[in-house]
Amino acid sequence: MKILSGYLAVFYFVLGLKKFNNKKYVEAATIFEKVCKLDPSNKRSAFFYSYLGRSYLELKEYDLALKNLVCSYKIFKVNHLTDIDEFERNTIIVTLEAYRYLLEKNNDRELSKIISIELNQFQNE
Repeated sequence: MKILSGYLAVFYFVLGLKKFNNKKYVEAATIFEKVCKLDPSNKRSAFFYSYLGRSYLELKEYDLALKNLVCSYKIFKVNHLTDIDEFERNTIIVTLEAYRYLLEKNNDRELSKIISIELNQFQNE
């Protein structure tokens, strides 16, 4: 069952990306919610939560965006993703930028500064 849910998660993730890239954020968020539930222990689930959070950000659902971007960030930190391609690298950068934006919007300057430093370090690797 776990293998099947992993394949379904990838299928839905690609479908969600299509919706996201076509600016259909409500549909994308619905699909990414499903992806996150299907395979939450996937090493790459940080990308699932990233796109879910960014979909909510586009919908101006800031609390939901922040919740999912925090989840994505924590998974990135735990997994120490090193073997990544350009798509994944760019996703991490955009996730950190979105997370920093929401922290600044919430006046959390201290954590925003930490994220800025990590973003800088990641971009310079």
